[in-house]
Amino acid sequence: MLPARLRNNFRLRRIFLTFLSLLGSKGISIVVGFISLPLTLNYLGEERYGMMATIVSFLVLMNFADFGLGYGLQNRIPEFEKDEEKIRAAVSSTFYFLVGSAALLAVVFFVVHPFVPWHRLFNVQSELAQQEAGTSITVLFLCLIVNLPISIVQKVQGGFQEGYFNNLWATGANVLGLALIFLAIHWQLGVPGIILAIYGANTLGLLLNFLNQFLRIRGYLLPRVSLVDPALLRIIVRDGLSFMFVQVSFALFTASDNVIVSQILGAERVAILAIGMRLVGLLVMPMNAVMGPSLPAINDALEKNDKPWVRRLFSKGLMLSLLTTVGICLGFYFCANFVIRYWLGSEYEMPPELVLAFSVFLVFANLNPFFSFFMMATPFISKLTWIYPLAMVSSIVGKALACYYYGIPGLLVVTTLGMLTTFFLPSYVLVKKYIA
Repeated sequence: MLPARLRNNFRLRRIFLTFLSLLGSKGISIVVGFISLPLTLNYLGEERYGMMATIVSFLVLMNFADFGLGYGLQNRIPEFEKDEEKIRAAVSSTFYFLVGSAALLAVVFFVVHPFVPWHRLFNVQSELAQQEAGTSITVLFLCLIVNLPISIVQKVQGGFQEGYFNNLWATGANVLGLALIFLAIHWQLGVPGIILAIYGANTLGLLLNFLNQFLRIRGYLLPRVSLVDPALLRIIVRDGLSFMFVQVSFALFTASDNVIVSQILGAERVAILAIGMRLVGLLVMPMNAVMGPSLPAINDALEKNDKPWVRRLFSKGLMLSLLTTVGICLGFYFCANFVIRYWLGSEYEMPPELVLAFSVFLVFANLNPFFSFFMMATPFISKLTWIYPLAMVSSIVGKALACYYYGIPGLLVVTTLGMLTTFFLPSYVLVKKYIA
């Protein structure tokens, strides 16, 4: 085992490498998004683009399909890495459990799919959009089903604090996706073709990463049926169910925005929400890039009872979050419409009340990665399973009522106020008490 000082330097170096690679990957993703959004919006029109945005928002609902086992495995790697047989069994057990889950979900989807009126769910009126609805959701689902078992590579790399490998593969997939979007538009493939271009490229990148990791870099971890260990799987499932509960809550919370706006205000209004959220994603990217690779390091430090290191990270991370939140809120308020005007055209500019509402929403969006990743560490995850769902449910109810009476601005402001009081404050108290 490395001495404490060297271990601390090792954690920080891995966080920094993963941060840089994630920043680069997300930067490429944002550039791709800025190029592809006007292309797809002009090609599809507001209604079909709004439908696509709503369909893609269901993506987050698939996070629970792995029963949280990915994060359960990632959080256990600092403990299991000392025993090669145990970590081999853990990886194999998790992988084949996910293969079974993917097969079961595929059967359920294709049995239920013909009976779901997708065009009504997405509230689209044009004949073309109605025709594309069912096919589009099927294309997205197939990509996600393939991703489910092979996504284990991301958690293995994360657990070993090597997330930068995954980020490099994701960057290549994003560039490929942009090229495929041009082809999909050229060949007039509609919403299903655009979805296949984006998420098919992501699936290919993930598959290549999986093969590279388990055939070349860590061949000893290649999943094998003979290594499946039911007892070890029960431990990972137990941890994973806590993650799944949190993931389902967050999925419903995130996906609900587009669904609420689509049902109350109409599918065409989802487009303006999606444009604003794209800018929000750009502004909170640095905080996500910092906190994402911090989770494995936090687990490693807590596993070795290095609370002083965790205390320093918590204090400095919170200060960084607060300072950047002030900056990006002001930046959005004064610059959002300027960016939109030169990006998409003046017809997509936001009214002042919506600009202000998005600026307020950025308080939640930028602080959320800090508190969420800390609370996903092994000692806190059991507490997160009751804090997060309560926060999500109360926010969803409030969002629906606010959207009905005050439109999208009301939805955004209520989301922020609800999460500040029901999630951020309890999380701060719990973490500070544990690491004191």
